[in-house]
Amino acid sequence: MFAHRIKNNNVNTEAHMRSGNLPVRYSIDNDGNPALCYLTADPGTSTTTLNVNDNTYFPTAGTVYIDNELISYTGKNGTTQFTGCTRAASLTQYALGSTRTFNAGSAAAHSAATGVILVSNTCSPSLTHWGSALICDGLFDQDRGYIFNYQRTAVVVQTVPTTAFLIRLAPSVSNSQVGDLGSKDLLNRSQLLLKQIAVQTYGTSTTPGSIIVEGILNPVNFVSATWSPLNLTVQGGQPSLAQVATNVTWTSGTTYALPGEQVFAFSATPGGDNNQELNELKELTNNPFGGVGAYPNGPDVLAVNIKIVTGTANGTVLLRWSEAQA
Repeated sequence: MFAHRIKNNNVNTEAHMRSGNLPVRYSIDNDGNPALCYLTADPGTSTTTLNVNDNTYFPTAGTVYIDNELISYTGKNGTTQFTGCTRAASLTQYALGSTRTFNAGSAAAHSAATGVILVSNTCSPSLTHWGSALICDGLFDQDRGYIFNYQRTAVVVQTVPTTAFLIRLAPSVSNSQVGDLGSKDLLNRSQLLLKQIAVQTYGTSTTPGSIIVEGILNPVNFVSATWSPLNLTVQGGQPSLAQVATNVTWTSGTTYALPGEQVFAFSATPGGDNNQELNELKELTNNPFGGVGAYPNGPDVLAVNIKIVTGTANGTVLLRWSEAQA
């Protein structure tokens, strides 16, 4: 069902956006209504009891948010008081994929009628997000920018495939710093455009077979990985909004990326330099509303596998790409 259309100015000779990559946005709000529970008296800065109009639907212990102060409590006195309060408390709970600790402001006075919001919720709302798409048409396809690269050296190449590395767009960004959702404030709307992959092998056995390099998009056995941003000095200090990983957790009984979808594969000659152009491949993107897990609850993940038909070898795998900034 076609829902909405935005007609942008179509007579400019230059694009008014870096790319036509626009988001389809969803949100779930799991929040309390401050009008249902509110203070009936100012608790000052040190009072350990909160007087409210009605706390019937609050748990017997928890953490509430008033103005910019977190206050934990250990009990209730009837339906009009929270007791055992700790002022300027912290809140530790599972959120956005991991256990996190939240802090707010210092203990402060709060006027009567200020809303009291429960924030120590233990339920997790969910959202099914299949079937939404944004269609953009137009030109301006050539977006000049940087050519980024990442190389994994000293890969031991065997007859069983080895995953040299994974690459994905960072889930979120802020001021060129990448992070998980919630730790940065902008969802990453870039497009990762693959350019070329190269492989150099050395130290081959006496009768080596061909070297096979393959790209697996969103491998089905991927569980999690330790992601590193490419803007670190150790990675060359590139201004990329992508992340790479070599420390990967696969499903039980597997040690390398399994399709998924094989988007490229080529044969390389042992003991030499070989490369494969990837310009014709589709872009790698984030999903419509972000995430930090495995696709579709996170960005596209590309795994690069390498193996040798017979014998053994060592190798270096180099990937080049560009990023169209949204």
